[in-house]
Amino acid sequence: MNQEQIQKYLSETLHQDTVLKPWGDEKRLPLYLSGTYEFRVLGILQSELLLAMPRTEQAPTPTALEKHIRNLAKYWPGFICVCQNSITPHTRKRLIEKQIQFIVPGTQLYLPCLGLDLRDYYAAPKQQREFFSPSAQALLIYVLEHKITKLVSKDVMEALGCSLMTATRALGELQTMGLCEKKGSRKNAAYVFMDSQLWESAEPYLKDPVQRRAWINRLPEGVPVFMSGLEALSEYSMIAASYQTIAASTAVARQILEQPGVEQLPYQEPGAVELEIWRYDPAITAREGIVDPRSLVLIFKDDKDDRTQIEIDRIKEQW
Repeated sequence: MNQEQIQKYLSETLHQDTVLKPWGDEKRLPLYLSGTYEFRVLGILQSELLLAMPRTEQAPTPTALEKHIRNLAKYWPGFICVCQNSITPHTRKRLIEKQIQFIVPGTQLYLPCLGLDLRDYYAAPKQQREFFSPSAQALLIYVLEHKITKLVSKDVMEALGCSLMTATRALGELQTMGLCEKKGSRKNAAYVFMDSQLWESAEPYLKDPVQRRAWINRLPEGVPVFMSGLEALSEYSMIAASYQTIAASTAVARQILEQPGVEQLPYQEPGAVELEIWRYDPAITAREGIVDPRSLVLIFKDDKDDRTQIEIDRIKEQW
């Protein structure tokens, strides 16, 4: 982010001289903070604010920013402000709801600590990810299921069955959201998960793993599928299921639908099997032939049945 642009915007908007200077305590910060932001101390209107400037074009989400600012407050006793290159009306609303102060050079300024709330126009930002990628979501659930506290890229490649690039991107997403810290040199870097509220922090950015559903007349033998849906929920709770549901990766689902004698049905028929085609391979996180409970919670999180939500809440209480 261009520091001169910030300084010029503030000076011209407030008709005041502004000064940006280095912050001497930056070296004390955890790596996930120092790696995500550059910091400067802003002198303005006889006050000093700590400016947090994201190092990448895609700024952390409002929920991640809230957590980062809460942790920054341990090192900076005064007010903290986030700088962003662009912002949407929705994001602005969420930042204000969370009482996060921000500056968008040339566009907006929200500094209630100084009694300032100035808006010019909304610039169209680059598209931001609303949810984790399938690989990052699978990795996070894998970490939670196995109670893992530290990973290296090789571990991720083995767990997800993916390339080094995919593993690095998945770890990078979790790091950007403040869910893990990168420690060590580039080749030997380890990612450490320390947050006891890891699920709570990540849940708003996790989505239903089911990409598509289909009804099939029967399930062929010898294919790696996992119990899911209401049938799986019945294994974790008191809910009863009246039909079979299986989860499969895209590749396995294609294999099933190409099997001789397997037909895709236009609607549910007696004895039909519900096939869930997942965004990531359910085998990564499954437990003894059943999809993991966290993915199951995500499948039913928007279910309107009160009985289902009661059982989902009971499952979450056991984590």
